[in-house]
Amino acid sequence: MSDSFKGLYSSLYKTPDMSDIAKQMSEGMEEVHEAMEETQREKEKYKQEMLQTLKNIESNTAGLNEVVPLLASNLDKQDEILEVLKEALSISASKNQEEAKSKWRKVMEKTSQLTTDIESIQKIQGFANTIWQMYQNTGI
Repeated sequence: MSDSFKGLYSSLYKTPDMSDIAKQMSEGMEEVHEAMEETQREKEKYKQEMLQTLKNIESNTAGLNEVVPLLASNLDKQDEILEVLKEALSISASKNQEEAKSKWRKVMEKTSQLTTDIESIQKIQGFANTIWQMYQNTGI
C-alpha cells in the first residue's frame, strides 16, 4: 500500500481517544448536575417565599378576627368605633412616615377617649398597630 493510502486509511479508521470522550461525558454530567442544583435552589427559594407570604397574610388578617366581634358587641358606639377603624386604615394611605405616625397617634388618642373598656381599647389599638407596622414595612 502506498504511503498516501496508508495515511488516508489510518485517518479514516482511527480509533477514538477514550480519554477525550470520558472528559466530555464528565463535563456534560457536571453541567447537568449544576443545572439540577440550581433548579433545586430556585424551588427552595420559591417555597420559602410562599411560606413567608402565607405567614404575612395570616398575621395581617389576625386583627380582623378581633374587630368584627368588637363592632357587633358595641352597638351603642358602633359608629364611633367604625370611624376610628377607618382612621386606622387611613394610615396605609399616608404619603410619608411622618404623616402615618401622626395618624397613628390620633387613633391612639381617640381610642382612649372613645371607651373605658380595656379590651376594646386593646383591640382597636392592636388593629391600628397592625396597619402601622404594615405601612412601615412598605418602606415609604
